[in-house]
Amino acid sequence: MSSQRDGGTSNGGERAAVEAHLTVAAVAARLGVAASTLRTWDRRYGLGPSGRAAGSHRRYSQEDLARLETMRALTERGVALGDAARMAQQSAPVPDALVEDLDALSLAAAAIDSGHDRLVTVLRASVGRRGLLETYLSRVEPAFGILADAERSDVPGHEPEVAVTAAMLEIVREHAALAAPSVDGEVLVVGEGRFPLSAHVLAGALGEHGVRARVARPRADGASTHHGCGRAALAIEIHVVGGTRVEVNRDECEHDLMLVGSHADSGVVAHRVRTLSAALPEALDVLASRASAGEGEA
Repeated sequence: MSSQRDGGTSNGGERAAVEAHLTVAAVAARLGVAASTLRTWDRRYGLGPSGRAAGSHRRYSQEDLARLETMRALTERGVALGDAARMAQQSAPVPDALVEDLDALSLAAAAIDSGHDRLVTVLRASVGRRGLLETYLSRVEPAFGILADAERSDVPGHEPEVAVTAAMLEIVREHAALAAPSVDGEVLVVGEGRFPLSAHVLAGALGEHGVRARVARPRADGASTHHGCGRAALAIEIHVVGGTRVEVNRDECEHDLMLVGSHADSGVVAHRVRTLSAALPEALDVLASRASAGEGEA
């Protein structure tokens, strides 16, 4: 019994090793180039597969794939093959200006066919060009719509919408780590669902403007309640809502409330905006007004 279990574990490890390395055909399909191009890059520039699975041909590791993605991105932007190969070999990061700027349709296709690193690279470049919020509104959100409407089947373990969400969240975290708060007052953004990406993006966009922001989610029963009552530093609580029921008691809270999108409780006293793009300038205006009022009282 023990030897069978050990043998099963060994075979499983061998299978995992094979799956972790890609064939020439698989890499060519991911990059959208001919297999002969990969062989040429291997022969001329040394950008070939570094791994070999037992009893099989040489295979590309994830590190090999990352170098080839760099090579392809640079050559598409007109960089000479030799220079692109040197940058790829050195694992030099590709400048945002040289990374392909995918539209929503291309991003949806990349979500189906590409790995995490590729999605992070193209989304990071988009954010560098147009900011977190505009990337979400003009690229990510439309890509979600395209994926939802597409008739497709996915390989086990890969969910394109989740892949895009994970890539975008990684970029939001990067921006949050670099943010330098310069505005008085904190903002709490409450999203919908298990993974409220839009709330994280809005909080990240506020961080780009020097605002300290955190993200919360509704209760398990679907109601969106005030999370920040009693927090002295809290200036605004923003609810990014669709059909969520908003339950508040304004007598218990001193901070401002903002509702973004459609909502059920029309009687709630709050700042109201219809779109996520309008929420950012509105929140900044509210913070500025609170700061001015505080200076006047002082």
